[in-house]
Amino acid sequence: MAVLKLVVCACLLGLLHQVRGTPFGRDGNNDISWEDLTAFDVILAENEAAGLDLFEGDILDSADQVRNAIQCTGRMWPKGPDGLVKIPYNITEGFTDEDVVALQRAFHEYAHKTCVDFFPVTTQLDAFVSLEKSDSGCNSKFGNMKDGGQKLALTDSCIRRYGSVVHELMHAVGFKHEQARPDRDSYVTIVWGNIRDGKENNFNKESEPVVSTLDLPYDFGSVMHYSRTAFTSNGQDTIVPKVPNVQIGQRDQMSDLDALKINTLYGCGRTVTGVPTGTGVDMSANFVQASRADSDRTISCAFESGWCGYTQDTADDFDWVLNELGEATPSGNTGPDHDHSTGEKAHGHFAFIEASSPRQNGDFAGLLSPVSTARGPHCLKFYYHMFGAETGSLDLLYIDARSGGKNRIWWKIGEQGDFWLEARVDIDAQADFQVMFEAMRGHGYHGDIGIDDIEMVAGTCDSIHHCDFDADFCGFQQLATDQLDWVRNTGHTPSATTGPDRDHTTGSSGHYVYVEASSQDRSDLGTLISPEIPASTSGYCVTFWYHMYGRDTGFLRMRTVDRHGHDQLEYELIGEQGDLWKRADVFINPATDFRLHFQDYIGCYAYSDIGLDDIEWRAGRCDTV
Repeated sequence: MAVLKLVVCACLLGLLHQVRGTPFGRDGNNDISWEDLTAFDVILAENEAAGLDLFEGDILDSADQVRNAIQCTGRMWPKGPDGLVKIPYNITEGFTDEDVVALQRAFHEYAHKTCVDFFPVTTQLDAFVSLEKSDSGCNSKFGNMKDGGQKLALTDSCIRRYGSVVHELMHAVGFKHEQARPDRDSYVTIVWGNIRDGKENNFNKESEPVVSTLDLPYDFGSVMHYSRTAFTSNGQDTIVPKVPNVQIGQRDQMSDLDALKINTLYGCGRTVTGVPTGTGVDMSANFVQASRADSDRTISCAFESGWCGYTQDTADDFDWVLNELGEATPSGNTGPDHDHSTGEKAHGHFAFIEASSPRQNGDFAGLLSPVSTARGPHCLKFYYHMFGAETGSLDLLYIDARSGGKNRIWWKIGEQGDFWLEARVDIDAQADFQVMFEAMRGHGYHGDIGIDDIEMVAGTCDSIHHCDFDADFCGFQQLATDQLDWVRNTGHTPSATTGPDRDHTTGSSGHYVYVEASSQDRSDLGTLISPEIPASTSGYCVTFWYHMYGRDTGFLRMRTVDRHGHDQLEYELIGEQGDLWKRADVFINPATDFRLHFQDYIGCYAYSDIGLDDIEWRAGRCDTV
């Protein structure tokens, strides 16, 4: 066995020695050619020729460091104001002009396919990639080490095999090898008997939730995949795909799924068109959101980009206005002091009436929606804010678009408190119509009224199941077999600079649920389970608001688990999303009755509290925006 092992190594290393000088072609005495070698083949041969014994063959970090890097979103590179992931690099001495062209080609590929922007630096930074020409191996650090210039070494052979350059850069971006995925055994078989003694640990797979698949297909054609004979002891395959006749690994470039993984991890808007390479299946449909026609977007508006087609009533006394971005109404002790959508003073817009002079008691302002062509039962939802000792009234009018006839269908009079409140109004439309928000000024200037997050969805309001956690858990339960519990809270979480400081529903004194990350193990997981939901032929739109603030924030996942135990990842977010509430809309369609599982996987340190609020589900597809 030892002699055979040396023969296999000698053949591959001899091949590389040969191709460094001249092109290598297939001949009758050798079944391996330069053209056969994948990106990882070249990397592994170079590192073994240099006597290097690295984690998974080419990662400079130890196994523990890489495991922590996967868990810690702090290893991700920062985004710039333009939305690009900024990775500074420095090319050290020793590279030829031809080498630099190859490196620039790789940077261009990342810029073209992903939101990663490799840019040159000339000054010392806390974190940058130091590209070094090497005579002894090709390797990289994993993710953003934040320790100055982190080494990425490339030999002549690795530069010549262009895919090897892309491979090492992808380690630096923050990705392990493809066959380390937790679901890999469903796609490949590891032939342990063909692996060289002492190299078995290179075939370890990670487990959920330590590694995320990003809810993307397994990619046989990934530039990050081992080749069939990686670490072989006898020339036979160490990895056998379960898909017939599929190739694994590659030599030329990142695959479409490699690019999509990068963009998904970093929350970029770019998409990859075409069929992902190497899967043997057309997965393009997975990346196209179906149009959703069961709601009326002409009525819905959050005022974030203006008036959404709403207009001022020309028969009224004064106009509704939008607040300045992130600011309260001008008058003290009245009106909202923050946007409802985000829950924060520094973000967002809402519409309001200003009750100060020259307004008089009884003046009214009308805000008209665009004409809706919806038919049948719909639920009109909106949030209103009526705070001030001299608050007047707020009415919602239904207007027949043909006759102009008006009917008051909802109203509130007087102060309702210094917080946002939700209203739900059933509308059974048989003809084109508009709605009008009509606010009347009270007997003083302490009477500003605000509205926000208007939304119209198909079905009756009773068909929408909603939980704001203000009274209790609404039937949600903790998973008994995990390590952490979700807890109800009001106000700020105990840890500073992480977690929400108010609930989303009211923006004030209400409750939300969250997981406290302090004094917990880094691999801990908390799961919150919904009541059982009956299957629906039209599927469900699940809407929830999340708050993921803190430099060490981990993962938030929503899964569906049906009566038969089928577990499907439906939604995932990784890392800090900002100090504000954000909305998620997810269409799901399990075949049998099911429950929602909301999972909080905490990050590496205490600054990773995650909050949830206003979870609801209703039959039908979600809105398109």
